[in-house]
Amino acid sequence: DGGYGGGLNVRRTVRGYAKAGFAGVCIEDQTFPKRCAYAKGCQVVTHDEAVERIRATVKARDELRGEDGTDLLVIARTDVLRATGDMAECRRRCQAFVQEGADVVYAEGLEGEADMRALATLLPVPTMLAQVERPGKALVSVEEA
Repeated sequence: DGGYGGGLNVRRTVRGYAKAGFAGVCIEDQTFPKRCAYAKGCQVVTHDEAVERIRATVKARDELRGEDGTDLLVIARTDVLRATGDMAECRRRCQAFVQEGADVVYAEGLEGEADMRALATLLPVPTMLAQVERPGKALVSVEEA
């Protein structure tokens, strides 16, 4: 989810999800309307806007913790690699998401074990792996992940 707008909307969305009983949220950097990352035309917001979304998410989570003890796992997702092919920007966004307080980082579009290991080694938080079966692409095994 992109949070449905800027920081205030992201905070409201996250608080609503928490009140509905969600255990976690995955906030990402795609533009609205969101597209499947594998579809042509996937676009992302600027670096600053992406970081602001995560900042707002973490702020909402921290407010909830202070108000009534509600906790929420924050997964920060970037589709910048699918949208632009820019691995350096992907790493930069992931590092910024961690600095803002994300619990888990998910970089869509990593290709191969080397990219996955490099990102996992770079970040002090868990990274998430999602896979889609496609012709000609081998899936990463549980042991490899």
